[in-house]
Amino acid sequence: MTLSSRFLIPLVLGAAVLAGCSSNRADQAIAYVERPAETIYGTAIERMDRRDYRAAAQIFDEVERQHPYSEWARRSMLMAAFANYQARNYDEAISDAQRFISLHPGNRNAAYAYYLVAICYFEQIMDVGRDQGATQQALDALQQVVRRYPDSRYASDARLKIDMTRDHLAGKEMSVGRWYLRRDFHLAAINRFQNVVSEYGTTSHVPEALHRLVEAYVALGVDGADKGNRAKAFINMGTTGSAYSRAVAERMKAAGKVFLDAPISGGPPGAEAGTLGIMCSGDKETFEALKSSLEVLSGKLVYLNENPGAAQTMKLVNNIISFGNLSVALEAMTLGAKAGLDPEQMLEVINASSGRNSATDTKIPNHVLSRTFDYGGALYIIEKDLELWRREAEAYETPMWLGTNIRTLFLQCMAEVGRDQDLTALTTPLEKMAGVQIPKSR
Repeated sequence: MTLSSRFLIPLVLGAAVLAGCSSNRADQAIAYVERPAETIYGTAIERMDRRDYRAAAQIFDEVERQHPYSEWARRSMLMAAFANYQARNYDEAISDAQRFISLHPGNRNAAYAYYLVAICYFEQIMDVGRDQGATQQALDALQQVVRRYPDSRYASDARLKIDMTRDHLAGKEMSVGRWYLRRDFHLAAINRFQNVVSEYGTTSHVPEALHRLVEAYVALGVDGADKGNRAKAFINMGTTGSAYSRAVAERMKAAGKVFLDAPISGGPPGAEAGTLGIMCSGDKETFEALKSSLEVLSGKLVYLNENPGAAQTMKLVNNIISFGNLSVALEAMTLGAKAGLDPEQMLEVINASSGRNSATDTKIPNHVLSRTFDYGGALYIIEKDLELWRREAEAYETPMWLGTNIRTLFLQCMAEVGRDQDLTALTTPLEKMAGVQIPKSR
C-alpha cells in the first residue's frame, strides 16, 4: 500500500512546479540570510536530490518566510508538503497541503494538494485489529478528490483507493462482529454484520456478513428464551438477495422453524400512504397466517411460491427496472432541457404517453424539478441493491448489459455527490455531462 503510493506521486506531479520535492523540517532553525527566492528554492531542490528531505522542507519554508507574496512562495508551500510526505512526517505534510488549499483554492495544483492529504491519511491505515480513524479520514479525503476533481489525473487512483479503504472498514466491522458472536453477544454482532451489508455492500466481506447474520439470528431463535419456543418463524422483509434467503431457510428448517421472504417495495411515498408492495415466497401456511397483518402494511400483497429466495429475486428484478426508469428519464430530460423544452411540459407529455413510469410520475416532478433531491432513498442503499442484482444475474447467468451501465452510472454519481445523497441526485452528474441544468419548476 505504502510503496505503490510513493511511486505514484512523483509520476503525477507537474514538472514545472512540483518536480523534485520531498522531506521534513530540520531540527534546527535556519539562520536568516536574505537571498533571492529562486536561489533558496534551488538549494532546497538540491537537498531533495540528495534525499535530505528534512532539510529541504525547512528550506522551502524559508522561501515563504523571505518572499511571502512571490510565485516561488506558492510553489514552495506545496513542495514543503511533498517533502514532509517523503519523510513520512504526515501531520506536517497534511498541514502544509491544507494551508495551500486555504490560501490558493483556485490554483491549478489544488487538486494535487487534496490528493496529497488523502495519501497521507491512506498510508497511515492500520490493520483491522487497530483503531480505524485514519482509514475513515482517508476515505473522506479521497472522496473529496473525486467529488471536487472527477476528471483530474488523481481521481482514478482515488477511486481505486476508496474501494480499498471501504473494504478495510468493512473488515473492521467484521472483526468486531466476530468478537461479539464468539461471546454470544448476538444483537451486537447482528448490528455489525448488518452495517457491512448496508454500508459496504460492494466489498468482499458481504458474503461472510450474510452468513454470520444467519448464524446470529438462528442462535437467537434456538438458544434464546424458552429454548427457542418463542420464535416460530423467520420473516425477512429486507432486500438481501436469494442466496441469503436460501441459507436462512436451511438453518431455520434444521432448527424446526419456518421461513418466509417478504421484501417490500414502494419507497417512502408508499410507506407513508400505506401502499407498499409486498412480495412473498416460502412457507405457505406462514403466509396465510400472516396475510391479514401484511395487508395492513401493503397496497398490494403477492404470494409467489414456496421457494425460499424467489421473492428476493422478484424484488431485485423490480429494483433494476426502477433504477433504469430513473436513469433513462433523467438522461432524456437533459436532452430536452438542452434543446429548450420546458421540463414541466415534457412531463405532461410523457405522463400522457407511453414513456410514463414511476420516475416521471413521482420522483422527477416532486424531487428533481424542486431541486430538493429528497425522495428518501440514499445512494448507499442503491449501491447495495445494485450489487445484489449483479450477483443475482451472475448466479443465473443472464445478460447484464443495460444493468451494468445503470450500476456504473449510480456508482459515478455516488463518487461525485457522496454516498449519503438521495438517488434523485443522479440528476447532477447527468446535467454536468450534458452541460445543462434541468430548470427548477415554476
